[in-house]
Amino acid sequence: MAAIGELAACITLAGGTGVRLGGVSKPDYQVGGVRLLDVAYHAMQRVGFVGQLVVVAPETVAIPSRAWRALEDPPQGGPLAGVQAGVQELAEFPGSALVALSTCDAPLSPMLWKEQTAVCTKTVQGAVPFSEVAVQLESSTERRTHLHYLLGVYWLADLRGLPYGRNRSVRSAFSALELAEVPDPESFCADVDTPADARALEARLTPFRSSAPCRQ
Repeated sequence: MAAIGELAACITLAGGTGVRLGGVSKPDYQVGGVRLLDVAYHAMQRVGFVGQLVVVAPETVAIPSRAWRALEDPPQGGPLAGVQAGVQELAEFPGSALVALSTCDAPLSPMLWKEQTAVCTKTVQGAVPFSEVAVQLESSTERRTHLHYLLGVYWLADLRGLPYGRNRSVRSAFSALELAEVPDPESFCADVDTPADARALEARLTPFRSSAPCRQ
């Protein structure tokens, strides 16, 4: 069983354009006066993360001063290509290192790292949070489990072994892994894709505010 203090690194995907947020740079979109990327970083600090942060983002996005920057080449290759770029930045880390994934548009997901690391034993290849979602069928509503692969915690050796590719389905790469599943009853994995999502996040932001901005 691992602990948050054993997280060697976090790879944060911080690219993309928020089409439904007005076409802005998503990591730079402000909620309550705080950029989404900063909200994510403050959540990491709140849970005691002290590992290496790798931010997958273009040069136009300011990142925390202690972070390393990565980017797929050429850019805009999709989230799976972004994960690969982040993994490549950790070339000197051992395969036994525990690495978290996160995204700027689900900035509170680090709040689940305690539960995820707690179930990361050597018998699994990682731990992934899940949500129950309602799917409307023709005559009924069915509840299904949605796994948040891009918000998981994994052993670095298993991340290195994924079948990466540009614009490839994230599920197609991660679904073959043997993963522990961790529930998300407080919706820490909720995405910010629309103004309504942003307002919902703003209502939860008070504990995560900080006066320390990210610097390039």
